[in-house]
Formats: sequence, C-alpha cells, structure tokens
Amino acid sequence: MSELATRSSRAVSRLKRLDRGAVSAENALLTVGTITFGGLLLKIITDGEVRNQILTLVLAIIKLIFSHFGLL
Repeated sequence: MSELATRSSRAVSRLKRLDRGAVSAENALLTVGTITFGGLLLKIITDGEVRNQILTLVLAIIKLIFSHFGLL
C-alpha cells in the first residue's frame, strides 16, 4: 500500500470516529429537546385554564363542522 493510500485510510478512519461523536451529540440534543417539549406539553395540558381554552376551541370546531353538514 502506498504512503498516500495509508494516509488517506487513516484520515477516513479519523473522520468516521469524529462522525460517530457528532451523531451521539445530535442524538443527545434531540433527546433533550424531545423531553423538554414533552414537559412543556404536559404543563400546558395540566394547567386548568389552558385546558379549558383548548376544550372550548375543540368544541367550537366540532360545532362548526356539525353545522356545516346540517347536523345541528
């Protein structure tokens, strides 16, 4: 194997190792972001005032759909 091929092979191996670290870091950030978003949704849903506003919105949408089709 020529010296150039050996150096290229080492460089590729080094980049692959660095890439594995990047993938791990990306997965960690994705996990933290997902947990944070889930916690935020949980807080929104368990808050009484927000829950009532969401329920009012959903009921208004259902009423609008039913009235559109003449079911109310």
